[in-house]
Amino acid sequence: NNLERTSNNFQFSSTDFTQHTRNLNLVGELKTKISNNLTNQLNMSYINVHEYRDFPGVLSPFIDIGSTQVWAGTWREASIYNMKQKTYEISDNLTLTKGIHKFTFGTHNEFYNLTYGFVNSWNGRWEYSNLANFLADSASRIRGAFTTDPKLANDRNSLYNNPPNPFKVALLSTYAQDEISITPQFKVTPGLRVDYAALGSQPSLDHALNSTPDYASANPTYSHTPFDQIDNKWLGNASLSPRIGFNWDVKGDQSVIVRGGTGIFTGRIPFAWLGYAYTLNGSTYGNVDYKPKGTVPLAIDPLTLKDTVNKYGGTAASATRELDIIDNNFKLPRIWRSSIATDIKFGKGYKLTLDAMYTKTLYDVQFQQINIKDSAQYFADGPTQSPVYVGGKLNNDYSNVYFLTNTREGYRYNLTAQLSKFTSNIKIGSHLLNTNWSLAYTYGKSRDVSNGIRNSFQSNYEVNPSVSPNSPQLAYSNFDLRHRIVAVAGVNFLWNSMNATSLTFFYSGQSGNPYSAIYAAGGAPFGNSSNANLAYIPKDAGEIRFADKKNSNGSFYAAAQQAADFNAFVDGDKYLRTRRGQYAERNALHTPWNHELDLKLMHEFKLSKTDKSKSLQVSFDMFNVLNLLNNDWGHITFITNVNNYTVNMLTFVKDANGVAPGKPSSGYQPTFNYNKPAAANGQYYTVDPINSRWQGQLGLKYNF
Repeated sequence: NNLERTSNNFQFSSTDFTQHTRNLNLVGELKTKISNNLTNQLNMSYINVHEYRDFPGVLSPFIDIGSTQVWAGTWREASIYNMKQKTYEISDNLTLTKGIHKFTFGTHNEFYNLTYGFVNSWNGRWEYSNLANFLADSASRIRGAFTTDPKLANDRNSLYNNPPNPFKVALLSTYAQDEISITPQFKVTPGLRVDYAALGSQPSLDHALNSTPDYASANPTYSHTPFDQIDNKWLGNASLSPRIGFNWDVKGDQSVIVRGGTGIFTGRIPFAWLGYAYTLNGSTYGNVDYKPKGTVPLAIDPLTLKDTVNKYGGTAASATRELDIIDNNFKLPRIWRSSIATDIKFGKGYKLTLDAMYTKTLYDVQFQQINIKDSAQYFADGPTQSPVYVGGKLNNDYSNVYFLTNTREGYRYNLTAQLSKFTSNIKIGSHLLNTNWSLAYTYGKSRDVSNGIRNSFQSNYEVNPSVSPNSPQLAYSNFDLRHRIVAVAGVNFLWNSMNATSLTFFYSGQSGNPYSAIYAAGGAPFGNSSNANLAYIPKDAGEIRFADKKNSNGSFYAAAQQAADFNAFVDGDKYLRTRRGQYAERNALHTPWNHELDLKLMHEFKLSKTDKSKSLQVSFDMFNVLNLLNNDWGHITFITNVNNYTVNMLTFVKDANGVAPGKPSSGYQPTFNYNKPAAANGQYYTVDPINSRWQGQLGLKYNF
């Protein structure tokens, strides 16, 4: 389920895992007609979900060689993964019709019991810069987790079967709206919703955090709630969400409809993030985050990870713990969304739809690592705007302190135009033919500070591309759409009342996936715990230094050739060449357009002249028809999902004077190796080997 092999990445089968999901769903509904103008609908449900992961073979440490080029061992997110969630939902809607008003009063409530049985890298995570270093036991970084709670045994069976710190969440809401028919052609619907999120109990707070001194920087690069004010109390506040919508039948015959609305909407966050706040609270788990200066033999048995690190790095190497903290009065995501649309019917079966939607962020998520002393230096050339932190940790008892807070930056919009036509009952002899087609074009942009697609605080911080990770810039989202074209064309031939054949084509073409150009994490001198520092694109060939590189096969990649290849790549990319003298922006690069054409051929046999619901459908689906027509068509390109849609364009290395990557005051002059794309097309993106092939599927369906 986890294997992903490309020209840039190879995973051994040991990293695979199987995720099992067991679901139990019970749903009940009661509709009541109290009077001719008063009705009620009650819905209740119970959902029980159990997710767990199995891995092949024996438990072993996770091995990362060459900056995510080779992976081996037990996947770090599969060594302990046992999640349980029980959900109780109850909603009730009372509808009253009175004159021109249609009132709705309701409530919707969700109650969650969660057991977050997941420990990231409990088996150990060993990183090596290249294969030679792996063979020489020269790890660049060693990470892992172990229990510090005396009530918990540090073995897999105990932690897997008895996950600590279960928690409860309640999402409560009540709402009211009034659909007002001002005229038969014009309706307005104002409404108000109140949302309230609460916890069964707040996670415990490691009070040593409160005594951590804040660093008074003369030139601060980031800010956060002062340590002595953090109380680990969040949610528990009601939010009001007013909204209003309208629908106008301009001519009264449904030929021209204008509709729209505006309002505030409250979202939610993955409960996994809350699970981290309960689990990594400073008293349940300690962790290893050690960068060895010499050789350390691989701890094959995860139970020996801590002792191995202590032996070679001293007890201080594993005497730390990670904290995942949520800001005081943290708020669930909230947006202000407005839309306007019109539907126009004309001619013989034509319909034109124009739609515009704009969304402004009111509250969104942002992740920081606040155990960094805000004492920064800057390079004199190259990445001159990237802070290089030289003060180390604020509190040496913690490896990292990840902080979930809110941001008010972000927006997105979409503009859509669609033209469609439906024609029915075209007579062809004694038969009938129905046809339909539609063509839609959408243009959209989406910008945010953090896309929040990862399941942990650490990952959301580490792999969010930015120049200054604790103060990330507003940039293009992972979900930035840009251009999309969707077309559908179909025919339905009615042979007689008992037989019909249909053929439908579906086309989708859209701008490629966004991705970012970053510095490789290995050797980066910034001291910010990030693995996704955006790369500076030199204004000319004289503004960047390269050093000779020894490839894994023993050959040399000369500095002059790297410079020529790098500048040729930048000049050949329509985006990067516009960023000369600037940083590459997050998600501003795109893979090529993806084009997909599918078809569905189906014949339906009616099995009864009196009961039309009984039928037998025989179908054939073909996916990626373009690839059937030509092997070079229908290729779906993507950036391998290794580091949040990023490519490691440049790696920091020793400069001409032999100074290793480090702080500017050490005399280090930024020097690089160019990580030339390994793909045959000379690009960082690759072709999806499965979805780029045509596929066929036969289907048989019985309706009754």
